[in-house]
Amino acid sequence: MYSLVLDNGDIAKHAAYIYAIYAEGFRALYVGQTFSRSGALGRLSQHLSDTSSNTFKQRLCAQFGYATVKVGAVRFFAFKLSEEHESFYLESRDYREAVEMLVQCKVLSELSSRKKNVVVVSRVSSNAYTRLKYIQDEADLVSVAMVDWLGK
Repeated sequence: MYSLVLDNGDIAKHAAYIYAIYAEGFRALYVGQTFSRSGALGRLSQHLSDTSSNTFKQRLCAQFGYATVKVGAVRFFAFKLSEEHESFYLESRDYREAVEMLVQCKVLSELSSRKKNVVVVSRVSSNAYTRLKYIQDEADLVSVAMVDWLGK
């Protein structure tokens, strides 16, 4: 049996998101960004699939030294980025990746200060857009919501 509870069906709509996948059995967290036509839910589907787009499963294998992995129970978080800033809605992912980078750092720092035993398996690189105030403000909003979600 499988179970899925969504707070809102809009998660499957085309929009810009920062998202997180938490694999309970591994205590592993993956933070990402997407502007997928099928929304954050479509990106989750790719991550859990057996296709080359399953970056989450690939990172779990790399982190824990497995050839293949059965993910087991996962929790999923998606935060729709502000439509006020059209840069988040460009095909280029640079602005979304700047938010993703800051969110990953902030969440990791918060988890560390709380002494939570969580392994972050995602990777992201910094870029010059992380210095922009509206990028930092958006990352703050996402980070607070994500840390709250992880605490549940």
